[in-house]
Amino acid sequence: MRDIAARLNRFPDISSAVCWADKQHAAKNTEDGMTKFEMLEHSGFAIDSAVDLKNKSVLLIDDLYRSGITMQYIAMKLKEAGASRVFGIAIIKGLRNK
Repeated sequence: MRDIAARLNRFPDISSAVCWADKQHAAKNTEDGMTKFEMLEHSGFAIDSAVDLKNKSVLLIDDLYRSGITMQYIAMKLKEAGASRVFGIAIIKGLRNK
């Protein structure tokens, strides 16, 4: 996926500047009455403050699209960090939406 972004030159490769403290828990489990969005809020998603996203366009590439909530959440965080536009591409649409 990094190769795709590198070929597009227009989009910065920030994949090494974003991380999840607990992505497995956030993406898979929604127990205790929490919504998936609330779980993502508690997942520890972080964008390295050294990355300058001000007025940049960012391309998100996801290997599996189910509900779109994770991509929406990350796009929201990228916009909060200064990105002017966020584009999302999913490789596969899941058969079930949960």
